[in-house]
Amino acid sequence: MLFVGRQNQSHQNTKANRNSCRKLNFKTEHLGGMNAEYRQKFPKLHKGMIEINGLPNFSFVYIHIGNNFRQTAGCPVCGFGFDYVDGDYQIVRSKDAY
Repeated sequence: MLFVGRQNQSHQNTKANRNSCRKLNFKTEHLGGMNAEYRQKFPKLHKGMIEINGLPNFSFVYIHIGNNFRQTAGCPVCGFGFDYVDGDYQIVRSKDAY
């Protein structure tokens, strides 16, 4: 499975410094609209949204399905690979990976 961080059309040209690395915490979130949507989409599989905690200045960061940067909402999306489509990269088989 491939996890892709926030997809963005403008790529960062500078390398993050060593101090930008953080220990991430994960928890299962059972509240919110996305949780209800995924419960309907994946009734046999879904047990709550996987939320990433510990990111400064960010909240409600979930691992979810999505194929292009417009569907990430700043969150990492999962998939089994990527293709170059219409001048940008897209995740493929995101639902299958979820």
